[in-house]
Amino acid sequence: MKQVILMRHAKSSWENFNLSDHERGLNERGKADAPIMAKQLKSKGILPQAIYSSDSERTKQTLNGITKELLLENIYLTRKLYLASEHEIYDVIRNADNQYNCILILAHNPGITDAFKLLANVSIDDVPTSGIGSITFSAKTFSDIKPGTGNLDYFIYPKMY
Repeated sequence: MKQVILMRHAKSSWENFNLSDHERGLNERGKADAPIMAKQLKSKGILPQAIYSSDSERTKQTLNGITKELLLENIYLTRKLYLASEHEIYDVIRNADNQYNCILILAHNPGITDAFKLLANVSIDDVPTSGIGSITFSAKTFSDIKPGTGNLDYFIYPKMY
């Protein structure tokens, strides 16, 4: 059994137009939402053993907000997840370390939204910032995961709290 938690980065700032998209950080709401969502994730009882994250500034700041609550150490930053499509996200999942049973993918839209459809055949219009969903697979390894075979356990986002 493998579990994949998909998360979109927290709300980003558009305050400084001199920054590249990759360099944009979080706004105040984003900084507040990330730890709130980490607490909600913790309340679900199944925590990721590792996080695979985009290397953008906003995902790193989101990561900082959630790891304060979750106290995770197995963090893999990768440029592959920066503005990744659902297929690129799927590729990262399939290549995840099998020592873990539950991983969290922290990335961007539209890839995160499209990944729910690809992995669990679940149609979500638009994953909001800091939105989190958990998908369980009956696969023994991450490389065994096939599109459309996951079961959505839950989908949560900040405005619910």
